[in-house]
Amino acid sequence: MRDHPRLGDVRHGRSQHGVALAISMILLVLVTLVGLSAIRGTTQQQKMAGNLYDRAIATQNAEAAINVAIATYEANPTATNLIWHDCQDGTVKCLGNPFDASPAAPYLHTVSPGTTATTYTAASLAVGQPQYVMEDMGTYSTGGSSGTAQQTTGAENEGNDQVQSGLASTFIRLTVRSADPTGADSRAVVTLQTMIRQ
Repeated sequence: MRDHPRLGDVRHGRSQHGVALAISMILLVLVTLVGLSAIRGTTQQQKMAGNLYDRAIATQNAEAAINVAIATYEANPTATNLIWHDCQDGTVKCLGNPFDASPAAPYLHTVSPGTTATTYTAASLAVGQPQYVMEDMGTYSTGGSSGTAQQTTGAENEGNDQVQSGLASTFIRLTVRSADPTGADSRAVVTLQTMIRQ
């Protein structure tokens, strides 16, 4: 005579199979979430690395534009089409970033490609050729015992046109950007600024 499993034993076995399936599904969901989180983190890191690399290229472009602009100015400091509006005129207030005033040619200079001191060819990964604007900030006394030059008033220095006699220097503000932002799409554009003392 065969032994038959009791009804309670059969039900207990089936309930164990159901619990195992539920636990397996929960573990599968958890592993999937962990995998998706890892993929998202890796993607974010790749974007960050790409942005840093893009900004580094843009910074190199802007720094090259500084060198080109200084070499161009030193080669021909009296060129009338090289320097934009005169900031020592009391009616003109120079903006912190002259590109915001939308300067036009011939005062907005796009660096010509080439290998000379006054040219520069942007890398193939760059957005484009860098640009620069030069502004005459005025002539100021820089101290010293020789010369009788006096300060020429500037838009930011109205009322200070009388200074002690001394050596005088003309200051040219140079603002550069790595490329024309209208063609940059979502790429980095770096703007740098420096002064040239003549």
